[in-house]
Amino acid sequence: QVALNAMFEPGQIAHGVRILECVHAVSDTEVYRAVLPRGTQVALKCIRPDAAPFVPAALEHEYSVLKHIWKCARGCAPRPLAADFAPSHAHILIQWRVGRSAIDIVKDTRLSLQQRGAIVLRLLNAYANLHGAGTLHGDVHPLNLLFGRNQSVSVLDFGGAIVPALRTSELRGRIGLLPFYEPEVARAVLLGKEVPLPSA
Repeated sequence: QVALNAMFEPGQIAHGVRILECVHAVSDTEVYRAVLPRGTQVALKCIRPDAAPFVPAALEHEYSVLKHIWKCARGCAPRPLAADFAPSHAHILIQWRVGRSAIDIVKDTRLSLQQRGAIVLRLLNAYANLHGAGTLHGDVHPLNLLFGRNQSVSVLDFGGAIVPALRTSELRGRIGLLPFYEPEVARAVLLGKEVPLPSA
């Protein structure tokens, strides 16, 4: 989903990697498919210059969460590779994973009911593994789910995750797409109350 003018063009070198394409651009961050000097494809996530003040801390938090998941629930999310949180060029590099988004899966009319059921089970297992590792994603929506060919499910975008074991989990407010939040959030907004943090 690229709705804004991307900061980097294909072929450009940025943060030590060669840009192949911008795959996601929103008001505060951009994600690129890129390649390392040795040829390995990676995902580069970086902050736009006009991002809100909380975004650098959210990016650093996301990287900490990914490292935690890689130790405790390997396979549920891309592997963290490198990061730099200097104010002028904060970014993270993570493993590039190939797959289909949940939106593509839903639109695929060729899938049988049994195949759809198997996909739901894979999704539930991925979240069960995350919860077992003490991680609440906090931003569940179709664009944050990637289904690989080898029965894998990758959960993406952990900037708003809650991990009590990590010091960086003291978040203020919520990060993500409001229409996909849990019903408790809608109830709080309608009642004029504080939006709750993610919970099990």
